[in-house]
Amino acid sequence: MSKAVFLTGATGFIGGALLRRLIASNRFEHFYVLVRGDDPQERFFRLFTDLSQGEADRITVLGGDVTQVNLGLNDGQFRILEHKAVEVECFHTAADIRFGEEHRDEIFNVNLGGTRHLLDLLSDVGIARLHYISTAYVGGDRKGEVKEDELRAGQKFRNPYEESKFWAEELIHVHTKNSGPLTTIYRPSIVIGDSGTGVTGSFAGYYSYMRAFALLK
Repeated sequence: MSKAVFLTGATGFIGGALLRRLIASNRFEHFYVLVRGDDPQERFFRLFTDLSQGEADRITVLGGDVTQVNLGLNDGQFRILEHKAVEVECFHTAADIRFGEEHRDEIFNVNLGGTRHLLDLLSDVGIARLHYISTAYVGGDRKGEVKEDELRAGQKFRNPYEESKFWAEELIHVHTKNSGPLTTIYRPSIVIGDSGTGVTGSFAGYYSYMRAFALLK
């Protein structure tokens, strides 16, 4: 049985970096990437001009949106993921990384609602392995040692992003207990770019605060 990846958030910094590393690992034969927009294929390959022709041929761009039921996939795209001769692992990196309270509804719609739609789709198409990119800040305002199995500890949250990712993890735990996919949750801290080169594909999140400090200065 061949192995493939279904990836959300490929056009974001973490998703893009992850995709390049997964391609280079040669562990997977094919990659299905979910991309938003009127012309998702053009948008994707405009951001990945560094791929060789052979690497590009291993990628299928699926136009969709995590905020929609079935991630907005049409019947044909849905059947691709249902292919029983292919073992598919899902990497869910799509997220709204804004912090502002004025964006609360949109943040929750992507981070919590999008995770719910993804879990429903994984159950429908029979994908049994999920890698979920969360954040270290599901710990909220907790201090000291925070163990990985202590999700709910009465913490408060500094912004809607932290809170939405907390509730998304809660949703995943409930779903997994009810015969959901085998799931690994990753909790990176603040990501500001490549650890070696400093290159980044996004100036949101951390950089929005740095921009504010620069303007004040």
